[in-house]
Amino acid sequence: MNHRDRRASSPLRFVSCMELREVLAREAMDEQRLLELIEEVPGDSIYYHTHSYYLRHPYAPGTVPE
Repeated sequence: MNHRDRRASSPLRFVSCMELREVLAREAMDEQRLLELIEEVPGDSIYYHTHSYYLRHPYAPGTVPE
């Protein structure tokens, strides 16, 4: 039997995560600068700021552990 034929006895469950952050040292003091920065920064930075809440708060709807 090779490693491709083996099956797990139970499904893989993720119970925690770690965030790797990089400070970009950019700041918006008004709407115009915010729009400029949205065009400049990497898309994953915007994703992080809009979705990372769900990684840090286990009691968000749909994320409560069984």
